[in-house]
Amino acid sequence: MNRISISIITAVMLAGFTTIFTACENANYSQPDGFEATVEARVTEELARAATSTPDLSLIIASEVEKALSKRNLKTAPREVQPLAFLIPPTSPPPDADPIQGAGTSKSDSQTPTPPATIIVHESAATTSLPAEEPVLTPAIPDPTSALTSSHYFERGKSYYRQKLYQSAVIEFTMAIDLSPAFRDGYWLRGDSFSHLKEYQLAIEDYHKAFEIDSKNTDLLVDYGQALTEIGEYDQAIYYYNKATSLKPTEPHAFHYRAITLSKLSKFKESNTDYARACALSTQYCTTLTDLNICSEEDIKAPHTIWGSATGAHVSAWVDDIKLLEVMPGGVTKINAPYSMTLSVCEKDYWSLIGKTVKFKIEREWTLQSTILLSNKTEKINLSIPSN
Repeated sequence: MNRISISIITAVMLAGFTTIFTACENANYSQPDGFEATVEARVTEELARAATSTPDLSLIIASEVEKALSKRNLKTAPREVQPLAFLIPPTSPPPDADPIQGAGTSKSDSQTPTPPATIIVHESAATTSLPAEEPVLTPAIPDPTSALTSSHYFERGKSYYRQKLYQSAVIEFTMAIDLSPAFRDGYWLRGDSFSHLKEYQLAIEDYHKAFEIDSKNTDLLVDYGQALTEIGEYDQAIYYYNKATSLKPTEPHAFHYRAITLSKLSKFKESNTDYARACALSTQYCTTLTDLNICSEEDIKAPHTIWGSATGAHVSAWVDDIKLLEVMPGGVTKINAPYSMTLSVCEKDYWSLIGKTVKFKIEREWTLQSTILLSNKTEKINLSIPSN
């Protein structure tokens, strides 16, 4: 009997669940009016029928029905309706989040960013993506309180110096020196500016201060020597030139300017030697040799050799009534005797004789022959005296 009762109860439960779930599956958001009441009446009827045999079964079925109805949103409570957003395509893309600041941060601590509203766009709507705007770069504003350094004044001074605005250059170099009292180049270039302004004493003072900072710069030593030469301090100038040539024997302009100072002391041999040395080191100084008619080192080593025959005991060569050399022909009779002489193209003080006319004497008589003195030349000349 118990088995029959259990079978009946089970069949009733299955029929009830079938009815409930069929109703729930067919439900949707647009059911006709009274549908929910019909479902509840059917559920109540089934519950009343089953309750006579199993009192606890009604609670179980009610719980399951409640879950099913809840899933289909068939409760009697009104649903909350969300407003629809405007269907307007965006005119510009929303700004990207700052990857450095992160979410919830802003450039100002007093402001909290508001998230952009959600925008719904139909897939069928045709939209045109606009290019992103170029970022606007705020120009840097110089700090009016920032002070200029000695390098700033020095560079401005050099700019004026290149434009030959020496007065303005002096002002800028002075500002640089005031900020950096041990500024060698500041003193040096201010001294050069004073030299161009012919303020040689002021230039010498600046050169001396630069020399105290750096005593081994050959260019500075040469500039120092030039200023001393301008005020007639020749011996002092030569002292600084000597230091320059000693420090750097291959520096041509030190020899060139020392040659100028030596010539003012009438030391022509030393002066011309320096001119020749400067030309040997740099061709830019060779024009001085031509202008002043000074021998080069090559000319000093390249004499003019003359040989031939002559009738006489003595043969001599002359330039501008100055006897260069005298030799004695060979042989016993001294008739058409051979002779040879090597003539330097440089005078004793290294003045050049190149291009000068050489005349000859036999004994005390001028011969008929003459020649032009050239460097590194060998020439045959048979000398004779004109007959009466």
